[in-house]
Amino acid sequence: MPTTAAGYQDLAKEVWDSNTMVKQFYDENPWLDMIEKKQRVVIGKRAQVPLHVGRAGGTTVLDSAGGFINPADAEDVDRAEYTLSYNYFPVEIQTGALNEISGGAQSVGDALEHMMTSSLNNLRNQVTRQFLTGHGRVAAVDTDAGGDATVKLATLAQVPAGEVSGADAALNGWLVPGDVVEIGTTADYDTIVDRGAAQAPAAISVVAAVDDTASAPTVTLGASVGATTLGTHFVSLANARGAAGTGTLVESAGVLTIAGTVNNVVGTLDSTTLKFWNPAEVDSTSTVPDMELMLRLTRKGRRKGGSGAFILTSLLQLDNVYQMLQTQVRFNGDREIGAGGSEQVRWRGNVLHAFPQVPENFMFFLDMDALEIVVGRYTKPTWLSDIGGGGKAGHWVPGTTSFQDSVMYALGLAARRRNTMAAAVNLKA
Repeated sequence: MPTTAAGYQDLAKEVWDSNTMVKQFYDENPWLDMIEKKQRVVIGKRAQVPLHVGRAGGTTVLDSAGGFINPADAEDVDRAEYTLSYNYFPVEIQTGALNEISGGAQSVGDALEHMMTSSLNNLRNQVTRQFLTGHGRVAAVDTDAGGDATVKLATLAQVPAGEVSGADAALNGWLVPGDVVEIGTTADYDTIVDRGAAQAPAAISVVAAVDDTASAPTVTLGASVGATTLGTHFVSLANARGAAGTGTLVESAGVLTIAGTVNNVVGTLDSTTLKFWNPAEVDSTSTVPDMELMLRLTRKGRRKGGSGAFILTSLLQLDNVYQMLQTQVRFNGDREIGAGGSEQVRWRGNVLHAFPQVPENFMFFLDMDALEIVVGRYTKPTWLSDIGGGGKAGHWVPGTTSFQDSVMYALGLAARRRNTMAAAVNLKA
């Protein structure tokens, strides 16, 4: 009987086709990378932005005979105040992983290095979400009778204006297994699902699975959930508005709350009464970025002189604008005609910046000069073990064989001005 390869199967060496792990998800943060290059303001307790709100009155016009001059009017000034959003991502690693998965000839990658790099990227991904939305709601929930652990999330066609669909939240990694979440209303973030006050979160608040199917996105929690209603209930990370769910939002402001929402509080100023603090326009009815919409929202630049804008949008809306502009193309001849370059779409001289993490229903017309980052002493992501003087692997957990640590990033997006910005927040197609 001849010797075959099967007889040596247990002795064969395993060979990897790569020395690095192949990511099965988008793991970059281009919007955060770009905004982090903005001016950084180091603050103590809070950042105070001085504002010249408007012109003073009292101009007098007289004929050559003269007369009384009108009373002087006080200059109209105010200030916006911003605090930091403290973001943490915890890690824990076993001694065995540190000992055996160390790269080189032993393994594909180093367990410690991979854990630390992934943790940092996970944290930056959630900061990206905050800088894009800023209202603390991760995904809108669909109407569901409840009674089981699976909660229906809103599709793009269903999602209310200014909210995030379930597919966007899942595909962006903003809602993943292991997250601790709450479900409630815009007034009370934990009316349906509450994390609880104990250090260990309630089982119902822990995400067990997420389905990113565009037509039927869902999130499965650790226990049965009550009935939910589309347009009323939303998923948020636990304690986004404090333990009671009704406190001040602890997440950072984002371009949606700055440029895509009217009559709201940004930087302690309430634009319900302070109308100068509203964006120039927010369109919540248009479902397709047509010519009239683009022209109208681009004109918001008149308040600062000029008509330029930093246009930030999703890949879906980039394609929609590209298709709209295609109808305007005229060719001088029939030789060497080419088409299909949507990656560099320009509108009135402005490049459309489309990033994968921007929710599909949003398009922002931003004044980048009016945005800045506020930070504290630690101006970049920092490991708590570095603050406390520990080693690279963090601190040993007494009574166990593991080490724990957490990366912290404390920062916030601040606006110096809002009325030079605009947005469309209900684009469906």
